[in-house]
Amino acid sequence: MEPKSLALTYTLTPEDSLAVWRFQTRRAFLVICFVFVIFIGVGAYKSITDHASAAANFVPLFAFAAFLPIWRFWWIPGKIRRRYWENRLLHDEVRRILSEEGTSVTSAHAEYNLPWDTFAKWRETPGAFLIYPSPTLYNTLPKRAFENEDDIRWFREVLTARVSKK
Repeated sequence: MEPKSLALTYTLTPEDSLAVWRFQTRRAFLVICFVFVIFIGVGAYKSITDHASAAANFVPLFAFAAFLPIWRFWWIPGKIRRRYWENRLLHDEVRRILSEEGTSVTSAHAEYNLPWDTFAKWRETPGAFLIYPSPTLYNTLPKRAFENEDDIRWFREVLTARVSKK
């Protein structure tokens, strides 16, 4: 049987970048929320034990509570969208060929072939695969570029067999 390969064509969108950021920061956001709950508990305890300054104990918490959703849902997403529109290379249509040996990428500004052993790790988000050539840099491959679930499953199996998942 001949080895399988897939030819995908896609263009990244600002929403792809935003979805990846949300996926990669979800744990940090949960930690921040957990710390916030601890501070509320400490503030409540101080309010019970020190009646004179009960309201003052919660002022920083209310300020943080107002800032956190603005930061998470408006400021950072806006910044990510602006960075996308500033980087013209992200607007290129990408043609990527996936095989059991590696991947080749062609766009208006780049052309390269990489075997799977050049990648440090991979991750899967609900809408994309992230393939890391180094521990902190990644290539985004949106799942919408695949024709069907069987192709997604095949690619996941290739990554599992050829690239470590850390």
